Amino acid sequence: MAEISYPFSTNTATGGTQAVSQGQWQQMSHLWNSDRVDFRLTASTYATGSLPFSSTVQNGNNVAISPGNAWVGGFYYSLTSPTNISIADNVTTNGRLDLIVIRADLTKGSVNLATIKGQPSSSPVAPSPIRSMGQQWDMPLLLVTVPAQQGVISLTQLYSFDYPATVAAPWNADILAGFVQSGQFILDMDSNNNYVQSEGFKGRDGYAVTRNLGKSKSYTPTFSNYTTGSVSAVNSSSKTGRWRWIAPNTVWFTANITTPGSHVIAPDNGRLGVTLPVPANGKAIQVLNGYIFNPSVRDDLPNQMLFTGLLENGTPKSTMALVRSNHANGDVDNMTLMPAASTLSISGVYEANAFNE
Repeated sequence: MAEISYPFSTNTATGGTQAVSQGQWQQMSHLWNSDRVDFRLTASTYATGSLPFSSTVQNGNNVAISPGNAWVGGFYYSLTSPTNISIADNVTTNGRLDLIVIRADLTKGSVNLATIKGQPSSSPVAPSPIRSMGQQWDMPLLLVTVPAQQGVISLTQLYSFDYPATVAAPWNADILAGFVQSGQFILDMDSNNNYVQSEGFKGRDGYAVTRNLGKSKSYTPTFSNYTTGSVSAVNSSSKTGRWRWIAPNTVWFTANITTPGSHVIAPDNGRLGVTLPVPANGKAIQVLNGYIFNPSVRDDLPNQMLFTGLLENGTPKSTMALVRSNHANGDVDNMTLMPAASTLSISGVYEANAFNE
């Protein structure tokens, strides 16, 4: 029979089988989850030695390993009491790297701790774990540095831990985050179509959107800190903006504002500003680059200008302040007017304030 499938309640003429061999079990069950320690890292911190399979060096070349549970190569393993693993001596003049693994051995019909001995070398390389379906399958547990001439060995933990499965919410993922485990990803499917589809993560610092999935979100940028005489010009300006979360607490955005042909826009005092899609973090100064196209060469300003958007430190900022190079003397000045019939464009990446710092 070219087609085999399992497990079914009875054997069938079309290839379905009832009994499952240990090899078939591994072929099937290893797909359920990758190798991992059966423990979720939901606390903010853990003390040394408090985790499953924590290890210490004892009496020279003995490694003491504490109890723990793991999923290895499609099989479940439990170490129910502390155990010691002996590391082979190294009397050579070169160091060596060994691996301590949890090995599912189908030829033995069990899962056990095992050691893979490396080769002494002036630049030692760790041996590779064995991963052969139907025979032996290793989950690396510890990297053992074995110095030359019986030096004191040291340990590096290699094992990975279980994690909460990603869940999806039709909406209100930020509210759901208050009721899931730390270390969990949440997909907001935006089923009510009032935001964008996004991915978020709940961790030690709280919940934050990690990235938007799909299209960018629109926003309407505008000027800030302008005079009452500039209100009509600001209101009649053409404004377009796009933004998206690209990483936790990190925003990409672009803003374009074209002023009407009748009036300049001047600051109330100091310098003009432009609004952001979400507030910027105020823990450090952030700098963005922009461009102004002044096609009619108005207000004694050049046809094209570069300017800088400053996200100043202090409290979180909803606007960026604008400064530009003085084309007459090269100094950096506050932007004290935006020419009429001109277009301001700025885009970039900045740290936001999703964690309310």
